[in-house]
Amino acid sequence: MTSYATAVELRARLEKTSDTDDAVLTALLAASSAAIDRFCNRPDGFVALDTAVARTFAGSGEGVQRIDECTSITLVETFDGDWDAWAEDDWLAFRGDPAAPDFAGTPYTGLMTAYNGSYATFPRLLRSRVPLPSVRVTATWGYAETCPPQVREATILQASRWWQRGKAAWADPLGNADMGLLMYRKSLDPDVENMLVAGRLVRLAVG
Repeated sequence: MTSYATAVELRARLEKTSDTDDAVLTALLAASSAAIDRFCNRPDGFVALDTAVARTFAGSGEGVQRIDECTSITLVETFDGDWDAWAEDDWLAFRGDPAAPDFAGTPYTGLMTAYNGSYATFPRLLRSRVPLPSVRVTATWGYAETCPPQVREATILQASRWWQRGKAAWADPLGNADMGLLMYRKSLDPDVENMLVAGRLVRLAVG
């Protein structure tokens, strides 16, 4: 997974000049980044993939199709016995509420059939009433092309607090300094959570 900060940045925050603990600091940053992704309900993370990858979705049967967060879309296909590639003017990408879509901002969270396009809906296929994958989208999945500043700051803050508590023999962390691996049972600090909530970085669950 992607860490949202580096050991050098964390060392600067801790006012450490030696790099002898960089393996542990790097592990802390990875754990902090993963915890932030979980808290913000972003399984794809905040930094989008560099390469577009195809994902399949159950078709909505309507003119609007929900998809995972992505920063760009290169191909839309639907299945009707075979995968058919849609032309670029057959669909529109948007973010937010389909009733008031934002066609300019990212991350995109949905597709809409174009008014003058060749398709009216995204086909919905069922087998024994179970939806089957019938929409395939090739995109760069994730929230943004670069890490938001609030996320980087939250990552460093959480990792630095875990480091300080570990140094104080806090009972909650389990660590092996020789291997550079640490595991924590505590949730994010309230200050970190508040930073993410205030930055509107927590994604509401999509039903």
